[in-house]
Amino acid sequence: MNWVKCNIIEGFCPLSHGGKEWVRASLKLTALNNKAVKQVVVDMYAATASQYKMEMAAQIGGMRLLHLNRDLWVDKFSSLKCIGIRLFYIDRTWVLRSRLIAVRQFNPTKELLEDNRLLALLQKYLESVLEEYGLDVSLLFSATSDAGSDAFGTHVDPAKSRSPVVRKVIATVKMVMEHIRKSPRAKVSFAVVIGCGVTNVLEAVIVNRAAIDGVYTTEGKDSPLTSLTDEIDELFSIIKPAAQVIVKCQQTSVPTVQLAVLALAALKLTTLNVDSPLEILTPARKLAQAGTSGIGGRE
Repeated sequence: MNWVKCNIIEGFCPLSHGGKEWVRASLKLTALNNKAVKQVVVDMYAATASQYKMEMAAQIGGMRLLHLNRDLWVDKFSSLKCIGIRLFYIDRTWVLRSRLIAVRQFNPTKELLEDNRLLALLQKYLESVLEEYGLDVSLLFSATSDAGSDAFGTHVDPAKSRSPVVRKVIATVKMVMEHIRKSPRAKVSFAVVIGCGVTNVLEAVIVNRAAIDGVYTTEGKDSPLTSLTDEIDELFSIIKPAAQVIVKCQQTSVPTVQLAVLALAALKLTTLNVDSPLEILTPARKLAQAGTSGIGGRE
């Protein structure tokens, strides 16, 4: 039992060495009692969960600034499906913290899978884990998973979008960039666009409008972006300041959350203020090329 506690429990062998032959051979030589090992694991889990619960209750205090990461994987040794839940939250001193609050076997019966969608089953697992820590799903601000849209709260229904115009703009820009990428004439000129984030793509579109129009003109077509000029300018002017906040926070030491909240509050009073005209930003590269003023006044 001492070997198990030191190597398997404290040394995290189930995570790093549990599937290796030397571990299995050692366990066989010591002829361990499975029931005793399971009891130790359960006791350790209960003690750790209890400590986590007390610390998190004191640190979170009901703040709705929680992010959940949920991973699904198959153990290569046992072929069992597992689910891991990691919680990210902001404590009272504005420090970002994270805790792996559960690693569970995910093995729903065939009957459950027939009667429920995978999303519903995952949500039940999630709710049961959060309940152990005295937390509620309503406290979650966001959630991600390597399982894609199976993660609770990450699937977006286009029909329920609150910004259909924005979705249309992004979809059209994506379509145009795919067309440009496949065009032998423009592939090199627009290589910078491929693989960029939304902000950089919109910036490249604004800078290279004439060139994009030229590609379609050569093909005897009208650019799909011509009718979306104002929308693209406005969308870029909204998300560019937010992107700058993200970059600044990533380059700043702890605590970054306080900086982010203050910066977003400033955006709420300026760029995101619906009662004031939106200042249209002009990309720096366009300034260098055209020598025009950087900000307009279109609403």
